[in-house]
Amino acid sequence: MVAAGVIVVAAAIGLVANTFPIYIVPVGKELGLSRSQMSLNQTLFAAGMMVVQFFWGPVFSRLKLMKTMRISAVLTCVGYLLYAFAESAWQFLAISAVLAVTMAFLSWMPLTVIISNWFYEKRGLALGIAFMGSGVGGMLFNALGGVLVSRVGWRTTVLIYTGALCVMLLPTVFFLLKLKPEDMGLLPYGQTHVQAERTEAGGFTLSQALRSRVFLPICLCCLVTGFTNNSLNATINPHLQHMGYSGVFAAGVASAYLAALAAGKIVLGQISDRAGATRATALALCAMVLSSCGMLGARLLPVALCTVPIMGLGNAFGSVGFPLISRSVFGERDHAAITGVLSAVNGVGSTIGPILCGLIFDLNGSYYLAYLAMAVLLIPLGTLMVCAMHKHTQKTTP
Repeated sequence: MVAAGVIVVAAAIGLVANTFPIYIVPVGKELGLSRSQMSLNQTLFAAGMMVVQFFWGPVFSRLKLMKTMRISAVLTCVGYLLYAFAESAWQFLAISAVLAVTMAFLSWMPLTVIISNWFYEKRGLALGIAFMGSGVGGMLFNALGGVLVSRVGWRTTVLIYTGALCVMLLPTVFFLLKLKPEDMGLLPYGQTHVQAERTEAGGFTLSQALRSRVFLPICLCCLVTGFTNNSLNATINPHLQHMGYSGVFAAGVASAYLAALAAGKIVLGQISDRAGATRATALALCAMVLSSCGMLGARLLPVALCTVPIMGLGNAFGSVGFPLISRSVFGERDHAAITGVLSAVNGVGSTIGPILCGLIFDLNGSYYLAYLAMAVLLIPLGTLMVCAMHKHTQKTTP
């Protein structure tokens, strides 16, 4: 199940979403589109996923998860193929809007449910390994894409990547993934029959969590982390090119960052399992602040290279952090719905981040003000969130 999760996330997020920055410069030049227009595509990715995550509780209770994932896998392959035939900004945006929804029904939330079903122990590590697919896929396809775009053009690159999507997504979703171990006569990893009989979901309901004092500071910080992580992901390639580095070098650095992201998810999951979600969150927030500062000094090659592993650890919070925070602070009772709301709030920041960064670049000729704003906002809000989590962690009843 974890291996299947790696493959799905590598395709749905690593290939579709994390490699879109390699198209920003060549597509913008060919079609005469500004950075802000191109950045709208990643904004739509985040917006569509945000909407699905926000309504994940009622959606999950009404839809058959595996059937929805299979339909989404087919639509993702078809939708990505259509990029090769796009001729205007609105066509790119329409395709991205569809892909945003299909990616949401393929990636973070459904796989959080599946992996949580299969693991009683070591859930953090299992989620970290499964979600590292976005970094592994992004690393491989960014590096390959930088070469392909320069040699065969961006449209042919889209066709090649569509084939890769079909090979990775369809067999995995249709034949490998299973919703629950009980469907195969098994128990979750680390759970005995006695524990299975005694386990009762305790904790907050969604409405109780929304009324709790800890929810607002967590949401405020989740908003800024979404803005920071998606903006860094969207701008690292074009920012390095603006600093004077070549397109191939920028794509290579972006690939190295995604490799660090893959490792960061495993590290963050392990830290959460061993030291708790609060300490893992504090470490990730510190990494985000350092990443924003590092991008300010990215003109210096050592600074740019040193920022890469730090950024990977910080960005790991965007996928691994929310299910761990939800379970640690609010308990098991409404875990999926609460995780969905936290992810949706993070998605609001992810939605506005790339477009604001694009506008800042168009107005000022650089991303410096955006990076400065990230660091300034993260420090006080991150401190507030960690203090709130420290006070309320393991209080699983309101």
